[in-house]
Amino acid sequence: LPHGRHKFIIIAVHGMNEHGRAFKWPAEFWRSNGIVTYAFDQRGFGRSPNRGIWPGTKNLTLDFTQFVRQIRAHHPDLPIFLLGESMGGGVALLTASRRDLVDIQGVILVAPAVAPWEELPLVPRASLWLAAHTIPWFILTGEGLDLRPTDNIKLWREMSLDEDTIHGTRADAMYGLVRLMDRTAQVVAKIQIPVLVLYGQRDDFVRQWMIDWLAGHLPEDRVELVRYEDGYHWLLRDLKPEKVHGTILKWMTGRGAWQGK
Repeated sequence: LPHGRHKFIIIAVHGMNEHGRAFKWPAEFWRSNGIVTYAFDQRGFGRSPNRGIWPGTKNLTLDFTQFVRQIRAHHPDLPIFLLGESMGGGVALLTASRRDLVDIQGVILVAPAVAPWEELPLVPRASLWLAAHTIPWFILTGEGLDLRPTDNIKLWREMSLDEDTIHGTRADAMYGLVRLMDRTAQVVAKIQIPVLVLYGQRDDFVRQWMIDWLAGHLPEDRVELVRYEDGYHWLLRDLKPEKVHGTILKWMTGRGAWQGK
């Protein structure tokens, strides 16, 4: 689009084991509505250095903060919204909690992976800690588990063959994800900008209790939660994502001029 027709900026951050091109499909819809989308491969994922090695919560947040600053410098006058999917939801929230971040109009969380460490089931928590500290190189694949990320089977197959997607997770990387979820849970009450939480009730990866916990601990006057009965984990990439995209567009339009008051 010509620059004069741009309405908003979405800066998107992907989920665990994925990469920036995960937003290729929703970005096409957003573009037709005057929204410019920026995304990148987070450190340790996609085509970035040290692929498959957990980079640490601090590095993920610092990288995203720098990326947001670069986009703001390129678009000094347009409203910017952060969007985080799954693991990216934690990264987006942690970034939004930074006091030195450039002006942001809101945060959109799609199936965000956020939960306190102590709220996770004890046995899986203990097993993960043990594996991460004794056999950190052990690869977890989820093979044999009946987990479906989307009803878009064609796209699912494409992603399963994608060379830039990580198809097996080191134990220490999975532990790092859980610690990221916990670190994010510690700051949710301090978020001072509007937050939109989107969740598909057929999500096999992020549990409903996690979404309930997050919505209950974000400032009540800042959060809006929308659930989709037929939605899966990849809400933005399901077969019929129109309702989700419509919700995002309407929410952004209503907050495009928000000034933190």
